[in-house]
Amino acid sequence: MKRSDSMFGISIETANSVANWTYLIAGASAVVFTAVTVAASWVMWQTSTEISNAKDRELAKFQFEAKERTATLEKQASEADERSAQLKKSSDQLKLEAVALQERLEAERASRLKLQAALSSRHLSPEDSDKLATAVAGKIQQVVLSFTSDAESLAFAQDIANALSRAGVNVIPNPSGMIVPKPYGVIVTAPDPSPLTTGLRSAAVGIKVMPYRGGELSILVGEKPPPF
Repeated sequence: MKRSDSMFGISIETANSVANWTYLIAGASAVVFTAVTVAASWVMWQTSTEISNAKDRELAKFQFEAKERTATLEKQASEADERSAQLKKSSDQLKLEAVALQERLEAERASRLKLQAALSSRHLSPEDSDKLATAVAGKIQQVVLSFTSDAESLAFAQDIANALSRAGVNVIPNPSGMIVPKPYGVIVTAPDPSPLTTGLRSAAVGIKVMPYRGGELSILVGEKPPPF
């Protein structure tokens, strides 16, 4: 009886068949594993790509919105600066107009006071009268006081006479009546400077000094100079 070849009690044909199937199964398993790995990698790549694209879209959206917000804020800031500049310009203009108005009012007030002074009668205030009396007291003995027939000139001459008399000066009145040509202002014949001229100036009396050649000190109260 012929004995067939065997390995561990298994025929060579059976062993080969088992080996072949094992190899085929292993190969198939490797193919399947590889396919699964490739599929899993593709799915992961697709998922990663989608996530990356989604992040890129979100970033692009954020950057666009941020750019729009920045542009809006810059526009609002520019408009605010423009309004501020306009308000400052308006404020500066109002200040200039206020200053100009104040200067105009001051000029008008000065003109009004000047006109009032020109139209009003001349007189010595109590303070001016005291200044004149103090300046001449004990320094001059006698003054000839002349005046025209004009009522305003007569009243002003009386103020001067009163101040001189209080200082102990002997005032000699000299009514001059009508003088041709009319004298204007206060004309003094005396040394200059002298207590009389200094005293009259300190009392805010505008005077014209004539050359003094000795003799009596004299004052001529002429008519008030015309305002214009």
